[in-house]
Amino acid sequence: MADRRNWVVIAGLVRDEDVFARQLEVLVDWRKEQLVEGIVYCTWIDELSKYPDIASVLSNQDIPVVEVAQPTLRLEGHILHQMTSLHYGLQLVPDGTYVFRTRPDTRLTREMHDFLRDEPSLALGAPHDWPEIFEERLVVLACSLLTPFYINDMIFYGRKDDVRKLVSFDVACEVIYANMAAEQFYFAPSFYRELPIFRSFFPLSAPYSYDDRDWARRFIVQHMASDFFLQVWLTYLLCLDRYFRISFDEQTRVRAGAEHASLRDLSLGNILFRNKTVPCLSFHPATHLPLLETETCISAILNDVFRRDAYATRIDRLLPTVQDWSFQKNWPANALLVGDDVRKFAMVVEGLGQRRSRIDELDDNARRRFRIGSSGHRWGVMGSGDSVQTLTTEVNQLRRTNEALRDEIRAKDAEIARLKR
Repeated sequence: MADRRNWVVIAGLVRDEDVFARQLEVLVDWRKEQLVEGIVYCTWIDELSKYPDIASVLSNQDIPVVEVAQPTLRLEGHILHQMTSLHYGLQLVPDGTYVFRTRPDTRLTREMHDFLRDEPSLALGAPHDWPEIFEERLVVLACSLLTPFYINDMIFYGRKDDVRKLVSFDVACEVIYANMAAEQFYFAPSFYRELPIFRSFFPLSAPYSYDDRDWARRFIVQHMASDFFLQVWLTYLLCLDRYFRISFDEQTRVRAGAEHASLRDLSLGNILFRNKTVPCLSFHPATHLPLLETETCISAILNDVFRRDAYATRIDRLLPTVQDWSFQKNWPANALLVGDDVRKFAMVVEGLGQRRSRIDELDDNARRRFRIGSSGHRWGVMGSGDSVQTLTTEVNQLRRTNEALRDEIRAKDAEIARLKR
């Protein structure tokens, strides 16, 4: 039995009926164990008419269903759809509770069960003089090491008031900033509103290139060579360290000390460029960029655990400044009056194929003329009719198949790495 009042919000399409049926079985068991107080499912109008067995389970188990008309505006990664669904699902969750947000196509683990049972602390971390952007840490599955707030959004957990902050409907992610992924639409706005250095970075953030290891290596080399990016990156790591908990598995924290000891003989460069395999870091099978699945690597970077190299020297120089809230509060973010360090980084990103930055392009010394370019926004209007619906279904199925194959590759890579150790 949990002392925290936990509610589950399931949001999205059914996708895989068998997976969703099993998820509902697990959640009903959690409710019987009093790990969760209530379960809510939010989906689109008429979605359940295609799955009568699922509809029957929901009815028999007294799980409320919220059916919402699909938005006709489509944003990157259908993030508007995701936020709309979560927004309405949260309406049935009592205030003062915790929300476990999941999707119908995800598998729940024993570690998640034990997390809800054991209720480990979610108290905010250092720096303690930074604002309480969230009341407590949000728990997430994984996040990108080098791309700020590219955080896995399939399952997350936190106070209802904190989860509600993710549903911002903030179109600045598309209009003012560039190339932001759907996951960043969720997690970035709360932070770029409070930390202006992110308002300088996100107009320049580089889109990913897939299945290109050489590009990934250039991405790492050129980003890490920029002091401006290092300041942004260290700020992001401090945000992860203070406001997030990565992984529901409490054993990752038990193992952290031993893993730190194994990292002392390695440099940060060793692991960024995959010269050495370490348990606290994996690499995305498509982008070949590093992923965090625990907090071990973050604490190792912030606490100078790695063997000294050029990166560590620069981090030591910049970190005390970045930790100072007065530095963060007073950062001069301005898309028209762009500082030299930001403009130099814009050239770095442009060299990676980025053509959608949203800062002044002219660099007019007289400050009399400014130009903000764009290759167009990525939103569109969803159509209607049988042919459009069929095509949308086929595209979504191909996307899910692609995601499943990438997950399989990632799992095999992890198994290979384990066997090598």
